[in-house]
Amino acid sequence: MIEPSKAPSSGLPGPQLSDARLEPGSVALVGGGPGALDLITVRGLALLRQSDAVVVDRLGPTGLVDLLDDPEVHPVGKAPGRHTLSQREIGELLVRLAREGKRVVRLKGGDPFVLGRGGEEVLACREAGVPVQVVPGVTSAIAGPAAAGIPVTHRGSAVAVHVVNAHGDLGPADLAALRDPGTTTVLMMGVEWLPRLMAQATLNGIDPATPAAVVQSATLPEQRSVQGTVGTIAQVAQDAGIVSPAVIVIGRTAQAGFLETGAERSAARGAEEPASRGAGRDQLPAPQDPVGTEEDRAATAAAAGQPAAASAGSPTGGSPTGPLPAASPAGSPTGPMPTGSMPAGSLSAGSLSAGSPGATQPAGSLPAASHSRRVPTLIGCAHGTRARAGRDVVRQLLGMVSTLVDAPVREAFVDVQAPAVADVVDDLAEPSRSTRDESDPMCVVVPVLLSTGYHVRHDIASAVAGRAATATGPLGPDPRLARVMAERLREAGWTGDAPLVMAAAGSSDPAGVAMVEQQRDLLAQELGVSPESIVIGYAAAASPDVATAVAQARGRGPVAGGSVAVASYMLAPGHFQRVVEESGAEVVAAPLGAHPLVAEIVAERYLSAIGS
Repeated sequence: MIEPSKAPSSGLPGPQLSDARLEPGSVALVGGGPGALDLITVRGLALLRQSDAVVVDRLGPTGLVDLLDDPEVHPVGKAPGRHTLSQREIGELLVRLAREGKRVVRLKGGDPFVLGRGGEEVLACREAGVPVQVVPGVTSAIAGPAAAGIPVTHRGSAVAVHVVNAHGDLGPADLAALRDPGTTTVLMMGVEWLPRLMAQATLNGIDPATPAAVVQSATLPEQRSVQGTVGTIAQVAQDAGIVSPAVIVIGRTAQAGFLETGAERSAARGAEEPASRGAGRDQLPAPQDPVGTEEDRAATAAAAGQPAAASAGSPTGGSPTGPLPAASPAGSPTGPMPTGSMPAGSLSAGSLSAGSPGATQPAGSLPAASHSRRVPTLIGCAHGTRARAGRDVVRQLLGMVSTLVDAPVREAFVDVQAPAVADVVDDLAEPSRSTRDESDPMCVVVPVLLSTGYHVRHDIASAVAGRAATATGPLGPDPRLARVMAERLREAGWTGDAPLVMAAAGSSDPAGVAMVEQQRDLLAQELGVSPESIVIGYAAAASPDVATAVAQARGRGPVAGGSVAVASYMLAPGHFQRVVEESGAEVVAAPLGAHPLVAEIVAERYLSAIGS
């Protein structure tokens, strides 16, 4: 039998601090704080003591339940990739318990409305006519850094806080916050994705020297923290074995020793006390333009999961497959395109490089860009994908490229993902002027695309038109891409017996189709077979499609209805690769991926464009 009412109690001696009541048949969403049991609010504890049923999160202060008088406990915690109940089912549970006449506390970690889905649970109760109240809690976005001695605001250093759900990519507002030296950015639920988050940050122009910290199990006895920079924190956290739950803090106040006194304070903060007048941003020091260094570029590569270059402009070692082959006559290098323009004729299949643009470099050595002028930024422009694995491949590849060129590297996309290539070019390159040396671009767009088509001819061409920028041709055809495809085929188990299909993304542009055919010829040369023995199939925009090509190849095999293998002429996992995998072939090779030979091609396109 449920009692008609329980006297509220804060559980503290002295005058009653809370008169909050939890009525039968109602729900209270209680923010339990960052972890330590004594960081729940007085009101939250008072309502918890009145409860008949408690619905608890994995990261909530579940130890508080042990202090209650035999409550009905419902664990609904969510671990990464493992959910006890769906969000809809949690809402249904709250409603059911309340309708049974129980006093229900939904005990959540942190604050219910800060990345806690509390709003969804309030709506579930209200839509069912169940009374619901919300008790704010101490969010770990603030308490986590504070527990490690990191203030998220500090007069003269940080005047704003930006909190991010870091499960996916960083958005434009997140990157803007990271660029703002007066903002502290707190990434929640992102420690598992830390390498990809920091890679994205550095490839979008965030200074890799920006201070960063990670705090694990904040306010609990097992709390520990590590500090580094945007360029190093992923490796630092990995080396320390940092795991979730953890918060990531980025900004001036995350600098090691920020709250130290004396000499330690000067080293950490590097600024005098703020002026006695003014507030907010008036107190911040004047921004300084970041100066890219070899260490910064090494940090950029580290954030993308790549080793630092042995020296500026040189890869960390030779190609794993031996010396580079000579450039194929399928396309002769023609040099960089004029700044601010991309003539249609310059992208024809016959004028694109099939190997190294310019003079052939010895294996394992690429020249550094000249320091006699401002070094243009390399913009690696990929198609874009919703597949997280595909995004990781592109960023890992650009991280590898950053070890091969003595220049800043940025990412851009033509579809699906941000930032758009036009926006990045606009950010980096001024409008063209007749007084400027038009042979000296401020940025170079390298299409991280395998053949030409609409995106190269229209999107990228439009982005550089009228700007102090230039663009190169796509990555293919190139004999090194054939070498990578052959590697991937053998890794997938192809032994040379099964008939072969080469699957490409496809294009309605005849020049793009011609490039694919040239790449097929290079693959045949690499495998030692005739080009006619390899059937080309397209994932979109051209024919035959991959499934049809697989059926055609099956009919050519030595055994009727025998197995077929597909060589994937795709850069990264995504929609087109899934089309390939669903084509019915018995052996499907992985995409090219972040391979050193692919990175070399990107680097050489850039170096040729700047005349290095």
